[in-house]
Amino acid sequence: MFLLQPRWLYVRALKGKPFIHFTLNTFGIENQIPYEFMKSYNELPPDNYIIESRIDHLPDDEFPTRSRRYAKLWVDVQRDDEYLITNTQTVVFENDSRSQKRVFEPIPEVHLSEPWLMKFVTQVTALSVANHNHSKEGQPIKSADVHLHQVRQTTYKGLDDQTGEGIHRSGADYIVSALVMNRYNVEGGESIITKDQQLIYKTILDDKEGLYQEGRQQKHYVTPISTYNEGLGFRDILGIDIILNT
Repeated sequence: MFLLQPRWLYVRALKGKPFIHFTLNTFGIENQIPYEFMKSYNELPPDNYIIESRIDHLPDDEFPTRSRRYAKLWVDVQRDDEYLITNTQTVVFENDSRSQKRVFEPIPEVHLSEPWLMKFVTQVTALSVANHNHSKEGQPIKSADVHLHQVRQTTYKGLDDQTGEGIHRSGADYIVSALVMNRYNVEGGESIITKDQQLIYKTILDDKEGLYQEGRQQKHYVTPISTYNEGLGFRDILGIDIILNT
């Protein structure tokens, strides 16, 4: 359980934008992402729910193209000067457009408690509440469910499209489609936002850059990655889904 105060000066400056291409500094977060968190991507278990396009000489169990850990946080937002963040300890994710329950290994508590991450969750949650003017369907917003997805996309020489999801909505009010931790030996991976079948924005996120957006009306997509040198390549990201509750 953590108590944090949103930095409303930064939140108000960002309010009302349909999407934000950001760094942590954009939200007033000066903490650095620890090396131990970055290194933990090497230990992510395979995401067995991804339908993958394989090549014959790569066994599925030894060469996954998507690896993931997951955490669901509950954020009490009833006080503007103090947000209470609780780890729900759940490992079941089901609040997305697939309407499918998926079970993942949890993100370790040691990483969830890192100051940069708790501040980041506080800021993106506060921005989501502010964008809704603190109410939803005529009722005051009291809390938010915040789903964290720690994901590695891996590609190998000769591998076809391994993104596995296509253009979609995540079933959340707001999302961070990706905060990129590290890109290694990859090209591609262009983040795209659309609305009513019209292109809104596209960019390739560099290390420590992310994309926050409204998630009910806008859709998002990331193009495939491929290696530009021999060996494997990977793109490590943190994705966040924010669902506001009354």
